Amino acid sequence: MEGLPLLRDVTRMILDSDIIEDPKIVTAKHKVTEFRHPKELEKIFDLRIEDEPSTHEQMTKLCQDVLKYSVKTSKSSQIRLGLPSTLVFSVSDRAVAAIASSVLHDVGLITSNNSDLVVDENKLRRKKVKVRKDLKFQALSEAQALPLKGLYFDGRKDSTLIEERVDTKRYTRKAKEEHLSLIEELGSRYITHLSPSFGTAKQISATIIGYFKGITRDLSQLLEIAYDSTSVNTGGKSDVIRCLELKLGKPLQWVVTYRRAAAGSVGDDAVILSPTLRVRPRWSSGHPMFVSRLYQGVDGYGLAGAWLTEALNTNQTTYEVAPVFVLLEKALLDEMIRMVGWEEGEGIFCPGGSMANMYGMSLGRYYFNPSVKTKGLRELPPLVCFISDEAHYSVKKGALFLGLGTESVICVPTDSQGRMIPEELEKAVIKAKSEGKVPFFVGATSGTTVLGAYDPLKPLSDICKRHNMWLHVDGAWGGATIFSRTHRKLLDGVDRVDSITIDLHKMSGVPFQCTVFLTRHKGILYKCNALHAEYLFQPDTYYDTHYDLGDESIQCSRKVDCLKLWITWKARGNLGLEKQVDTAFAMAKYLAEKVRTTEGFIPVLDEFECTNICFWYVPPSLRGKEKEPDFWEKIAKVAPAIKGLAVKDGTMMISYQPMKNRNWVNFFRVIVHCIPTLTEEYMDNIIYLVQKYGEKL
Repeated sequence: MEGLPLLRDVTRMILDSDIIEDPKIVTAKHKVTEFRHPKELEKIFDLRIEDEPSTHEQMTKLCQDVLKYSVKTSKSSQIRLGLPSTLVFSVSDRAVAAIASSVLHDVGLITSNNSDLVVDENKLRRKKVKVRKDLKFQALSEAQALPLKGLYFDGRKDSTLIEERVDTKRYTRKAKEEHLSLIEELGSRYITHLSPSFGTAKQISATIIGYFKGITRDLSQLLEIAYDSTSVNTGGKSDVIRCLELKLGKPLQWVVTYRRAAAGSVGDDAVILSPTLRVRPRWSSGHPMFVSRLYQGVDGYGLAGAWLTEALNTNQTTYEVAPVFVLLEKALLDEMIRMVGWEEGEGIFCPGGSMANMYGMSLGRYYFNPSVKTKGLRELPPLVCFISDEAHYSVKKGALFLGLGTESVICVPTDSQGRMIPEELEKAVIKAKSEGKVPFFVGATSGTTVLGAYDPLKPLSDICKRHNMWLHVDGAWGGATIFSRTHRKLLDGVDRVDSITIDLHKMSGVPFQCTVFLTRHKGILYKCNALHAEYLFQPDTYYDTHYDLGDESIQCSRKVDCLKLWITWKARGNLGLEKQVDTAFAMAKYLAEKVRTTEGFIPVLDEFECTNICFWYVPPSLRGKEKEPDFWEKIAKVAPAIKGLAVKDGTMMISYQPMKNRNWVNFFRVIVHCIPTLTEEYMDNIIYLVQKYGEKL
């Protein structure tokens, strides 16, 4: 994973910082914030976005400054798990008794006249035996009463002193034995110690299962298994974990400690949790064969930003509680406004593309008639809006949410590529007006969900201008082309629209969630949404309140999403983000060519605009039967069957869908992303796997 060194550094920063210190150490004397006025803080942080990537040292310094100048809202009890510390030292009973007695003598509790408190080593030994027995019985009783959900095991081969009996005599000798410790997680509760007969995967797994059966401990709710990354544990199809999963009849979540592991021994798809832990999920969205959704892998630099964000646990409402993040959000939005091509504008980070599209609809309605803010819909004529018949359903959700109703959304026909036809839009607008309805909003799409189509923005903007309608662009998926000088032509005319949505957590791989909403109408977010809550937004406060963002949002509590993008962008630079987009398009083009030239594959479109590659597959059993009346009925079953086989084998997760408006039966849709970086080898593997499973049909 790119960004791993920064991720490790950030982990150490968080663990070493005041935000998770022991409450006994962090007192009222410690500062809750290192306050700086906005202009002062702007000088400390380099808010410029450069073409070249920042160095590791620069990124580390940036993250340190984020921690230093952010408000310390978090407490130890909120972040640190209360794990008990149980240290076992090889100290003899005699030594313990001597040390304890000496301490009691030094503090005056044992004197020449009073030796009652002298510690007797024999009593100590008997007491330890009793305590061990009681604790073991207590632990076993508690364990049997509760189902086991998480298990950690660790084993090694040690020299063990064993006793042998020959006739009437007893002899001791050393022998190599397997030793296995079982710990219940979370809570790190010791369960038991086992000695398998052999150190094989089958014997170890059988010993573990046998122990729990013997004490009638319920394993039906076991979800997670943790272990060292040894070849016996993770060595392939017959390792300990596989054997345990087979015996339990279900998959488990793996947590792998890798401090002593060989590089790459748990697979490239493992997700780093800390400097000592990796998780290998059942399905990793960062796996190159996860090509099923509009999101995929996570950017390592962005993940560092996400961890910092979670550790600082603040709200993006006012400069007072989020000084660093307010500045970063403003800087990022200004840069993206410049990239869109507007001379001025504003924006906000939203919880997903659907919410950002709703912002566009809400502002469009306010722009049409500002009285809607106070008087609602009761004094407005029947409003209607327009989207293509390939648009995302979030616009209809927005109409529902805003009280317009789903019938107010009119779907406009699309061309053979899935793009809205401008002439059809104008016809629909004129027709709506003739029916006494008032068109106020057009939702164009840059990168439709299924076909990846880009609506023609220039002619659409001309129509919107003629009819006084707000033009919003849903660029949640395809808006990432704004970073590429080669492919931003797909957004031609974006500088003429009123607002746009871009999901950075989709093609660009910034961690969920990271969505920006941008508008060219500076000040409209505040005018439309502000309610001036007195307990939050005070004009007589000690800093410039123009930096407060809370009243521009429809939310009060708003998660900090800007740091993930900021660290990703600074670490990669403009050129790095551009290279990601260009590589994704190159791999999509390669796959499209393979689809066109490989027997049995039928592309849905002659040309693909975005990185969505859609196709039907005709298995060998159906070839030559294209003229049979039930041919397409049978083809409709191919994609679900192949996907099911691939998912059950764990080799690939791919999506399929029909398009009823085009009378198309189920076809495959492959989504090519920026993260992880895909290669021709992976594209070839998609073709191979479809063929492999298709032969079985």
